[in-house]
Amino acid sequence: MRTSSPAQPPLTGTRVLVSGASGYLASRLMPRLAAAGAQLLAQTRHPEAVAAAQVDAAAHARGGDGVDGADPDRPGGGPPGPERTLLVGAPGQAEVDAAIRDFAPEIVFGLAGRTDSRPGEENRRAMQAEHVDYADRLADAVAGPALRRLVYTGSCAEYGTAPLPFDEAGPVEPQDPYAQAKADAVALLRRRAEAEGLPLVVVRPFVAYGPGQKRGVVAFALRQALTDAAFDTTEGTQTRDFVWVDDVLDGLLAAATAAGVEGGIYNLGSGVETPIRTLIETVCRLAGGGRPHFGAIPLPPGDLLRSVAAVDRAREALAWQAAVPLADGLRRIVETAREEAAR
Repeated sequence: MRTSSPAQPPLTGTRVLVSGASGYLASRLMPRLAAAGAQLLAQTRHPEAVAAAQVDAAAHARGGDGVDGADPDRPGGGPPGPERTLLVGAPGQAEVDAAIRDFAPEIVFGLAGRTDSRPGEENRRAMQAEHVDYADRLADAVAGPALRRLVYTGSCAEYGTAPLPFDEAGPVEPQDPYAQAKADAVALLRRRAEAEGLPLVVVRPFVAYGPGQKRGVVAFALRQALTDAAFDTTEGTQTRDFVWVDDVLDGLLAAATAAGVEGGIYNLGSGVETPIRTLIETVCRLAGGGRPHFGAIPLPPGDLLRSVAAVDRAREALAWQAAVPLADGLRRIVETAREEAAR
């Protein structure tokens, strides 16, 4: 059974493309890939958000010199040579597509896409472009004889109001533009996989949390707790499935390397349903501060009341399950935050 351990999958010398390299999961995944000996190409539209240390590690693995930014005369930055590990631009741009094809990735992690759940037609169109169009262009760019696996990250939000626990074989009932766009992107890629033989594996991470995170309820509660701030929040009766970030990374790597899992969808969750109130109270207790005012603000319209993953399919097919209990993970992020503050 895979757990969050130092063991690495067999990726030495494998050409790996990380699409959406500026995101939180990508920032944690790329050093893991470099440590595993992968030849890494990090593609992003936001190079300023990619830490130099992440790309330097990847460059070392590829025998290069570090970050090579975009050439102003070539919007995509040109084909990646041995020294190039950061590709600036998006699939669908001719230069970016050419660079990806020259790299000929064997494994691709599709992690790109902004999260915006606001209602309205304008945001619906934006999310469709952000996820559905992007996924389509990524599939166009990476398709080829070298490709062994395209790991695409869907979202637990796709399940919406479906029956609990959220099962990969069950329905999706997305309730907002972001969730709908993710569901549509997954559906599009699965159609392409069936028609074109695209070696697709879809993972649906639940609420990933860990050190260094800037967004999300865990990061918010941690900031308030460490400063002993008073803050307003909902009653906190809504539930979520929280999963330690390194467990999620193990799941991504399992999806990239496990045999015979193409065409499948796999939840990356803990299978444990936790009320938001319990989460906030635990963070405040561990940090020794924070004064939440529960019920001071209403639940946002359309916010899901409950969410928890069915986990059998990932355990059986990927030999993966979440290993870090929530209390242990929260203790780790509090300790890490204190150490960073002390430095």
